[in-house]
Amino acid sequence: MDTDPLSARHVAEYPYCPRVFYLMEVEDVFVPSVDTEKGKRVHRRVHKPGADVDDETDRPQAVRSLALTSDRLGLTATLDLARIDGNVAIPIEYRKGRPRSL
Repeated sequence: MDTDPLSARHVAEYPYCPRVFYLMEVEDVFVPSVDTEKGKRVHRRVHKPGADVDDETDRPQAVRSLALTSDRLGLTATLDLARIDGNVAIPIEYRKGRPRSL
């Protein structure tokens, strides 16, 4: 039986709260908050697909809204931005708030 891949974002919810994961992934229930609505507005700008290309090499230096899917893992995700350095892609995600102090 073929199934759609799980959203990596929803899977990340599971350790935080299995009930939230169930509601989002199984019941398709999501109640937006002020923070999630603000995040949607930010990501509308961020997720305009495109690439910044190095004119000399015609290779991308950065790719916005990069969709990644693994059939083997059954997961899908969309990166906000991936910076390209040679053969290495460095994912960059936009988040609200500040990093925690260690």
